[in-house]
Amino acid sequence: MITRRLHLNQKALWMVVILSQIIIGLTAIVLPIPHVLFLTLSIPLLVILYSKPILGLLLVIPFLPNYPIKFYSIGPADITLFEPFFLLAFLCWVLMCIRDNKLVLYGTSTDIAIFLLLSWILFSLFWTPTVSRGIYQIIKMIPGLVIYYLHIHMIKDKKDFNLLLSAWIIMAIFFTLIGFYETVIYGMQAASKIVVEEGTFTHLTREVRASALFTSPDTLGFILSISIVIAILKLVSTQSKKWKLFLWIFLPFMFFVLLSSFSRKSILGLFIALAYLSWHNRKVLFSFFSILIVGSLLLILLASGGFLEALWNRLQSYFLSPEVAISARWTNWGIALNLFFQSPIIGNGIGSFFTITEGLGLKFIATHNLFLYILSDLGLIGLMLLLFWGFQIARSFNQFFMLNKDKTAALMAKAIISAFFILLIQCFFRPVNLIDPIFWGFLGLSASFLKVYMPEEGANSFRPSDINLQMEGNSG
Repeated sequence: MITRRLHLNQKALWMVVILSQIIIGLTAIVLPIPHVLFLTLSIPLLVILYSKPILGLLLVIPFLPNYPIKFYSIGPADITLFEPFFLLAFLCWVLMCIRDNKLVLYGTSTDIAIFLLLSWILFSLFWTPTVSRGIYQIIKMIPGLVIYYLHIHMIKDKKDFNLLLSAWIIMAIFFTLIGFYETVIYGMQAASKIVVEEGTFTHLTREVRASALFTSPDTLGFILSISIVIAILKLVSTQSKKWKLFLWIFLPFMFFVLLSSFSRKSILGLFIALAYLSWHNRKVLFSFFSILIVGSLLLILLASGGFLEALWNRLQSYFLSPEVAISARWTNWGIALNLFFQSPIIGNGIGSFFTITEGLGLKFIATHNLFLYILSDLGLIGLMLLLFWGFQIARSFNQFFMLNKDKTAALMAKAIISAFFILLIQCFFRPVNLIDPIFWGFLGLSASFLKVYMPEEGANSFRPSDINLQMEGNSG
């Protein structure tokens, strides 16, 4: 029965492919040749994605960050590189359901917290000052939320999860190479022209800081800080000598480019994460110091005096007062607090902060602090729901440690927890606002880890619910 049904599905698939190719060939009569070639290539791509749907999820990983490329705009909404690949990932999930002939939905206690927070966000539309802006904010949250759930539903086993880790590492290597090129060719030369005076803080231009195609060097720093933790985890847990050699070569370069981004929050987050992880595992401690030494030697050998002086000046800014070190963000934080005090319990409604800052014509219209954003728009109720969400994540990992007996899996869990420290620091200084795809992508990675590695006694945390898409009768 099952064999015959699969055979019929494959036969129908190839019939559709052949018919589609004929139809596309006929479109050459009315469409330009480049469009016809694009449509022709899309058919084999769909066949590949149908046979291996997880490729759609892996392809979306490099496009989670924000690139300065926009296809077109629909009102205030910009269509960037992320949107088409997000739709491709969603299409692959649909293809996976069609191929498997069933729809499997997973639910956890964390989903309850997400549902409660999103429900409160929707409810806040009743008192937001600008309903259209609030709806726009909610629409911007949907793709990231879908990416989160695609992780849970498309990562089925440890092999899939290892592919996901590899996708993050390969993405980081690609951006490392670009960032390294930027630093050596442009950044060091630009840094040599900066005059750093004693006792003053110098704001660095984009020419000095590596950004690797992103809108902000801080995005590169965030990606690399998370990826370095994932790469060290891969280094100490993999049995593949090729992967070990590959990572030993590139990890110092990743550390070098992270410093070249001059992203203070990313550097601080990485050191806190690796300090936590090294405390639990000596191999990680040894690997961390080895990479730190090699990366520092690379920095000393390649960097000019001006670059090192600018980096030292940047690191010293950790000890400056907030209104000097992060003046623009400090202004926005003050606005967010004022909004919070106006309506501390229920907040001012979703989108209210953006409405105020756009009206004032500020440089940064986002809060650059997730918690102040929640307080200003959703009040103390929203913050309690956000903390409840964090509590559910912590509870899931605690359940994992209580049941788990695999040392490698335990190390992987601790690495993910250490990366959460990086995420929390980013949430204090980065415009996450529940719309950042990287935020949801990392949460999806952590949730898919728990789904795959949770011991059987706790596996019912991810409760599957099968819904048959198609019922076939007995034939033959």
